[in-house]
Order: sequence, then C-alpha cells, then structure tokens
Amino acid sequence: MRLLSLLIPILVIQSVWTKMRMIQFYGHYETGYFTEDGQVDYKGYVPSNNCSGDCYNDATCAAYKIIDPDYCEFATMNSELWIDMNLEAGGNQIIGIKTEIPEDTCPANYTQVDFKMVSPEGIFSWKLYPTGYWMFKMCWKDWSRFERSDGNVACIRVVDGSGLTKEQLNYECYTGNAPYYASLAGVYTVEESVWMREEAAMHSNGQPSNYWISGVRDGTCEGTDPHDMKATFKWEDNMTTGSTALTEANAVFSCKTEETENNCLVIMSQSSQIISDINCDTTVSIGGGFCIYELHREVKV
Repeated sequence: MRLLSLLIPILVIQSVWTKMRMIQFYGHYETGYFTEDGQVDYKGYVPSNNCSGDCYNDATCAAYKIIDPDYCEFATMNSELWIDMNLEAGGNQIIGIKTEIPEDTCPANYTQVDFKMVSPEGIFSWKLYPTGYWMFKMCWKDWSRFERSDGNVACIRVVDGSGLTKEQLNYECYTGNAPYYASLAGVYTVEESVWMREEAAMHSNGQPSNYWISGVRDGTCEGTDPHDMKATFKWEDNMTTGSTALTEANAVFSCKTEETENNCLVIMSQSSQIISDINCDTTVSIGGGFCIYELHREVKV
C-alpha cells in the first residue's frame, strides 16, 4: 500500500532568499549518513516539539525523523550525504526533508515534486533510484563536484604524492581516499583541467610539477604527427569519455623523448598549456595526482 502518495500538508518556514522549504510525509527512513571516516553521521535525538522548524533553522540539518511529540532525530549534510527514503514502505513514521518547490504550491504527492537541496556545493536535485529510494549526495569533504554534460556527476580531489609512479598514485586513490572505489581522474572538459592546474599550482608551492591523471595513449605516434593523431587516449576511470580537454590550445604532446615513449597524461602546474604526455613509469617532477569517483554510483560498503 502506497501511503506516501499523499504528502502531509505541512510546508513550513520559507526563506525570503530561496524557495527552500521543509516537506513532511509518511514513509520509511534509513540511516545512511556517512562522514569522511565512514561513520554514521546524525545528531541523534534532539529535544524539540517543532522538528520541521528546528531542522529548517539548523544550517547543517538535511532531514529529520519525528521520534515522539518531544523528540526528533536530525540527519546532517556533512561530507557525503546519503538520505534513503523508501517510498513504498508506508507506515506511520513521519519524516521531513529540505527541498525547493515552486512558490505558493502544496503538491498532492511526491511525484509532483522535483526535490532539490540547497547545499554548500550548490542547488541540486535528489535522485530517485530504481529501488524506490530518493537519495541526496554531496561529495565527501575536500572533494569538488563537477556536473558533466553527459549526466555523470564527478567528485575530484588533488592528492599529494611526490615521486610516485602512476600505478602507485592510482593505488593511493583506491585505498587511501574515501570512498574506497576512487581512481585516477580523467578530464572531461577544459574547465576541469583549469581547476586541476590551479589545485596543482597551490599544492606544488608554485614550483613546476606534474600531477598524474587517468589516460593512456591508444596507439602510437611521432612528435611530427598532427595534434589530432597525438591526442588519442583512453580514459581509465570508467566514467570519463571524449577528448574535449585535449585540444591543441590546452594540451601539448611529444609522443617520445629520445627512445622513451610518453603514453600517459599529467596536469602541468606551471605551463601555458595544461595537459601533457610523459612516460608512464617516471617519478621525475611528479608532485601527486587527481582522484575521482562517480557521485551516484551505487556501492554497498
């Protein structure tokens, strides 16, 4: 029985600067709020007889559960935020979320609402998964969010790793950074590469350094070949596609240095062009690299 088809007709405090409101409905609420160290992130029981108003006025509160007339449980939006709401569960449990909805409206059911959350990263939609759960996620602390035109949402961060090989840096992405399935980052747009160079420049203290990214040359080339022939790479992060960032204005390729093939990609911290090719096993002038994970990838830890 779908008890969630009717929203509880309570839309509380509305900001004068945004259309953000609290919306309540019956349903099932699962705890899935993770901090950067993987621990459940919620404030626990909070004395309150106005859960919706108190959550709304708490900048860190993203959702709440009414425990009894005098207590709530607040979920925060720290780090990567998972909020799972089973829309099929029904029951008498009352939960509430922050969302943007059109002004002067009170939707009759949740299918009429494009749930959106104002977060420190910006205003983004909740995502409805095939399992029937609505989820809102933010990138983990210290990761930056990139909305890509292919529909993917990438979370990327720079990692210091002076003198590490590409393989070692990729291992560092996978094991040393939450979430555990991160890998070396591919570059989807010129704008992403510009941000990466800025990050690399800050982490290298203004010194010329190279920072590993995903990408291995697909085929062979010579230094005298046209740019398009030298710019054929395969991304290895399982989410980046295309070669938009590998334009002649944004990337410079040598193909070989003497007899050494340069088949892997780096971000150069100090250069008019941003992306270049180097030997895949080198450690010379390496300052670190960039890790990536797909925000809406469904992974059970």
